[in-house]
Amino acid sequence: MSRGFIVGPKGSKANPICCCGGSQCDPEMTLEGAAEEIRRILSAEGFEDVSVTVEDPSDPSCDHVARRAAESSPDLIPLVMVDHKVAAYGGVKPDLLLRILRKMKGV
Repeated sequence: MSRGFIVGPKGSKANPICCCGGSQCDPEMTLEGAAEEIRRILSAEGFEDVSVTVEDPSDPSCDHVARRAAESSPDLIPLVMVDHKVAAYGGVKPDLLLRILRKMKGV
């Protein structure tokens, strides 16, 4: 099973540095909203074996690798990680994560 993490403070915006004015992203979407959208897309695409969670570095239960990545690069938050590797930073785009997972699975 693959694990996807969206790393950043809970309740924060998924695309804080949006410059498209909403044409390519939802600038008001939160990290939790992005995680839910990603879960919906992955389920529709048949990726039932991927979990997606929001990991808040200030939460004591935060995954230790996610916390270290966030602490070492705070200006790149939010981070998107797949299996403890940074896949994207500075924003959350569900379609980008889907492309990464397809490539990983050889689809």
